[in-house]
Amino acid sequence: MFKRIKKFIKKRRKPRKAFTALSEMSERNNKLLENIKTLESEISDLTLGSEVKIQVNDGQKPRNISTTNMKIGYVFNLANNSYIHAKIMRRAGYDAELLIEDADAFPLAQPYWEDLDFECRDLQTIDSAQRLNWSRPEWVKIIQQDVGLANKLMPIGANVQETHEVLKKYLGPQARLSDAISLNAWIAHLPIISAMRNYDVLHVSGLAISYAPYARKPYVILPFGGDLFITAFQNDRQGKLQRKGFEKASTHIVGSPYLFEYMERLGLKNTVRLPFMVDTDKYCPLEKKDNKLRDILREKYQANFIFFVPSRQDWYWKGSDSFLKAYAKVVEKTKDVILLLTHWGDDLKKSKALIEELGIQNRVAFIPILSKKRLIKYLHAADAVIDHFFEGGWYGTSTLEAMACGRPVLIYLDEAKFRERSFFDEMPPVCNAYEPDEIARQMEELIKDPGRCRDIGRASRDWVVKYHGWRNLIDQYIEVYKKAIKDYDQHV
Repeated sequence: MFKRIKKFIKKRRKPRKAFTALSEMSERNNKLLENIKTLESEISDLTLGSEVKIQVNDGQKPRNISTTNMKIGYVFNLANNSYIHAKIMRRAGYDAELLIEDADAFPLAQPYWEDLDFECRDLQTIDSAQRLNWSRPEWVKIIQQDVGLANKLMPIGANVQETHEVLKKYLGPQARLSDAISLNAWIAHLPIISAMRNYDVLHVSGLAISYAPYARKPYVILPFGGDLFITAFQNDRQGKLQRKGFEKASTHIVGSPYLFEYMERLGLKNTVRLPFMVDTDKYCPLEKKDNKLRDILREKYQANFIFFVPSRQDWYWKGSDSFLKAYAKVVEKTKDVILLLTHWGDDLKKSKALIEELGIQNRVAFIPILSKKRLIKYLHAADAVIDHFFEGGWYGTSTLEAMACGRPVLIYLDEAKFRERSFFDEMPPVCNAYEPDEIARQMEELIKDPGRCRDIGRASRDWVVKYHGWRNLIDQYIEVYKKAIKDYDQHV
């Protein structure tokens, strides 16, 4: 999806805001749908229109849910965010489980990526968790998609009544004929929809938003980006189902200020401002005497200052070309620095070519792709971390993890939008820059003033603990879940 988005954006003469470009791409894609049979269009309009209402009575009487016996189901695991939340909940004594479909095999969305200490040259070399000798916790449930059933029932014109009977098998006798029509194209997800019914409340993100209503359980949504500002604005069946999923949610958790804009465009009202939780026990500073990797890297590259870029090489979404141009300006004045880049991303070849063109290849080193435990070691070893310089002007979990480890972060934040939308009392203490000259100036100031570098690192840690630390947020998440259950039970 991101490759298609970038190809479209590159055809524009001037940079456009992300949402505008994505919306125009959706309009182009919609023209391709004209060749879909009339029946498909009629079915989508019929089943996803305003006249369709999701039944919530699954035959179970509401039960008195307390904090101690509430069972929480996390569904979809983009960048392991749901796994992290579930682990935090279990650490605090709550009954939480994670549901993952077997078809979602992307390594960075697998729990072992969060737990193990390893590195790899490319993501294709990671075959399975078994290869890495990882033991899956019993509370992480791998649900198999029913591909055979999908192949049988997905074709346009398939017997809707037969599909309805299958739904009743998975979802119970209350499954409606309209469900059979609207879910026809997503029939492979029925096993996980059925598994979602085992929980008192669901915490969903990603594509799970589109099929959460069919579980007939209260659910809250914590979108992480593309599941909101891309998928929910597509003019196809997936987009319609995603919007329906947002519409039917008990609560929408706004974990980052920039998401407000897109929720408003969808007309969503039941929102709550609640930041992402960071495991500040795992992501924490390291004593200088224990920082052996820093000494090794400084000796290896003959450098007194280490810049580290943990994110992928992506010129549009990360602004990788901007910080490379900035770093070239720094190298002109300072030779005892090194820039560590992770060896992955759609624009890896372009970045390598630019490095050669700028003549900084002797002051840049590519390192393998790092699992999260290995990543933490490099965060500790770095003097400063470089994140992204995307015009959207927000931060993600990579920024928060680095700050929690006590490292100053160079990034672009849209300060005006941040202050307007923010639910924090203060801006995060990052080194804010956008243009290469600004980025270079920030880098030079960090190099020249080690004391300032340490002060920003300490302030960064304090800010994350205060606003994203799990101990300060977990009770608020529990209250959101309990309210979702209460509101749902009142309508059963």
